Amino acid sequence: MINRKTLFVLTLSLLLTGTSLFSARAVHAADESASSSSAPAADTTSNDLSENNDSQLATEVNPLPDYLRQIQKIDSYEDKAVKTYNSYRYVTSSNRKKAYAAMSNIVVPNYTQFVIGLKQIKPEDPQLAKIHGKYIKATSLQLQALTLFQKYVSTPQLNAATLKQANLKVDAGINMLKEYRNDIDQYEEQFK
Repeated sequence: MINRKTLFVLTLSLLLTGTSLFSARAVHAADESASSSSAPAADTTSNDLSENNDSQLATEVNPLPDYLRQIQKIDSYEDKAVKTYNSYRYVTSSNRKKAYAAMSNIVVPNYTQFVIGLKQIKPEDPQLAKIHGKYIKATSLQLQALTLFQKYVSTPQLNAATLKQANLKVDAGINMLKEYRNDIDQYEEQFK
């Protein structure tokens, strides 16, 4: 079953993969220089043209599909953590121990692996790297919230202050994730 986030990533990846790697301007410029060259055996001219096109292509290639593929490789950690966490959103004295076991054995370890994986992704594009940094900060806030929730369910006396701290971290992380998604959408627009 595909969750909403995976569907978002796949859709975005599909849209980006379907876009042209060459802008109309780059193709037009190559056509003009090729038609204005009357000497077919001028190897240095074709090498110069090739180098110019390569530099143009390097600046016009969208790094977002590769970036999203890297995230997809670690997405299963987040999915498992979130799915398990959501099954224990309402904790009572009767399910507290199960919630603590799930938080300790599944949720926190998997989400930690997800954050570690995100930190290993190093986008080469400076703008995308800055956006990715926001994603790391947002998921780090979420991890802190999960750790606080784990602490909340660790004792028979459920401390409401700890739960409140966890919820504040979740809210802050969600807000930053919204900013991240907005920034990714704006970043993508420059390649359309």
